[in-house]
Formats: sequence, structure tokens, C-alpha cells
Amino acid sequence: EAIDPRMEKMRARERDAREAAKAEKRRAREEVEAAKVAAEEAAKAADAAAVDATKSAKKKKEEERKKLQKERKRLRMLASSEYANPPYAGDRIEELCSTLNLNYLRRLCALIEEAGPSSAASVVEAQAAKVLDSSDMADLDAVENVPEAPATPSTPAPAPAPEYTTLAAAPVTPVPVAAAPAVVSSNPGVGWTDEEMRKLDKALMRFPSGTSKRWEKVTAMVGTRPQDDVIAVGKMREESGGGNASASQGHVIKEKHMKNVSIGDAPSVRDDGVEVAAAEEESEDADADSASAEKPWTAAETSALIKAMRAFPNGTPSRWEKVAEGVPGRSKAECMKHFTNLRSKVRGKK
Repeated sequence: EAIDPRMEKMRARERDAREAAKAEKRRAREEVEAAKVAAEEAAKAADAAAVDATKSAKKKKEEERKKLQKERKRLRMLASSEYANPPYAGDRIEELCSTLNLNYLRRLCALIEEAGPSSAASVVEAQAAKVLDSSDMADLDAVENVPEAPATPSTPAPAPAPEYTTLAAAPVTPVPVAAAPAVVSSNPGVGWTDEEMRKLDKALMRFPSGTSKRWEKVTAMVGTRPQDDVIAVGKMREESGGGNASASQGHVIKEKHMKNVSIGDAPSVRDDGVEVAAAEEESEDADADSASAEKPWTAAETSALIKAMRAFPNGTPSRWEKVAEGVPGRSKAECMKHFTNLRSKVRGKK
């Protein structure tokens, strides 16, 4: 049976329409999938950018915090005896550290350094009154040279004496000893100024016996004398006690840290080859043999003598005068004589 051509055309049109509809649906699905993928990639990129921005902001904030800490530490140092002479005795340093921002802290430190160690305390006092009481930043705004705090070296060298130290300037290299002929005086100490002696005493305390390359460091700190001359005068000062006169005042331990250095049991202290602890054990027997026949030593007096000798060890300037002050009713000569008797008794038992 023959098919009507009109039916063939109609079926072809319907078939083409169905194919077109399928193609349109497929294209729509592909567009939706592409849009979804693009949206996901954009979201990932936005998240990554946000994470990077957060990390960058956090890093920048941490850098600013560290810089602020360095400037605060720098201000505290400039106001202390490490730089200032005399040091700032007020109590507004921490208030300045917590009030001023990084820029103004740098300006204040630069202002103090420009004034120098001798005027540092007065500058701190004046600026604290202006900034904290009157909010007057005029002096700080006028500072143009605003250096950053110097980076702390990985192995810090011993800090030089405050009187000739500046924070902003590079450290001055001492004149090498070979730059000048080594002329050693036959009488050590002759021709030395008070300032040179003061620097020598500080250097001897800063670099005690046993320090590596001690005399090179002492010579560099004095800066104006050859090494041979420094060694001769330094040994003379040590033998006379001049270099250690203020050693006991060189380091002050805060009260809150005293528990970490206190010792419950008294150590055995050797003095001129005799252990004071051993002398204490012989104190009762020694009292009966004391050379002071007119006034025998009591156990309490002997104990006070031993305690005073521990408090003022060998090498302390005017040691026996201080020991005698710790033994009421006894003179310097009596204390020395009684200790000689104790020492002889201890040695006799060895």
C-alpha cells in the first residue's frame, strides 16, 4: 500500500522537532553544569583570596606587634641606667609605652638619643608630662630622623658602658692596640685620668678573671691605652681591690626573684685555706682556748663572727672592719685574733 507523501512530510517534521527539543534540553543542561562549575571555582578562588588576606593581615599585625615591642623595650632601655646617666627615676615609662603608637614611640626614642645620655632622664620626664597630661605631640611631630630599633644579634656581645653608648648610631670600633706604640710606664697608673680609671674598673667587673680574651676586651673598653699598660694597671687595681670595690652593687636581684637564689643551708666557705664551716664546728672548744684572756669569747660571739665572715668574704674592701661591726663588743683586732685561733685549731686536726 502506498504511503501518502503528506504523511511522510508530517512525520519528518515531528521527528525533527523532537530532535531539536532534545538538543535544546542537552544544551541547557550543559550550560547549567558549566555555570555550576564556574560558581564553584569562583567560590574557591574567593575563599583562597580571603585566606591569603587573613594570613597577610595577621602577618602584618604580628610584625607591627613585634616592632612595637622592640620600640617599647628600646624606650625602657634609654630611660634606664643602661643608657641614661642619671637614669630616669619616674614611674611613667609603662604609661608612655601603652599610650604611644609605633610612630610616636620611635620619635620619642630618637628625641632621647639626640639629647644624649646625660639629658635622657629630663627629656623622658618632660615628654611624659606633655604627652600624657596635655596630649601635646608638637615636640614628637617635629622629629624627622625616626630610626627603627636595631635588630638583636643572634649572639649578643657584652654591652659597652652606658656613658659612651648610643642606640641609633653604629657602635664605634675601638682603636686597635697596634695603631699606637705600646709604651708601658715603669710606674703603672701614672698619667691615667680619672675617666680612664673608671672605665678600667668597669671593664674589670664586666670581664672577670677567666673570661676568654679578657684583656683584649678590657683594652677595647678603655679605648685609650695599649694592652700592656692596661694589663699592668688592671692587675695593680685588682690586687688593691679597686676594680672590685663596687662589684657587689653591679647586679641587683629583684625581690620577687630572691626565692630562686636563696640557699637554706650555709655552704662551706674557704677563707685563706681554712673552711669556716669546719671552724664553726670547733667554735665551742676554741672558746675555751681563746687568746682574749680578759674577756673570753662566748658561743654566740663566735657564731656571730663566723656569720659576719660569710657575709663579707675574702676580697671585700675593709673586710675586718665590717666583720667587727657584726660582732657587738669586739674590735677588729680581737676578731682577727680569734679567727687565727680557730684556724690553728682546725689545721691542727687535719
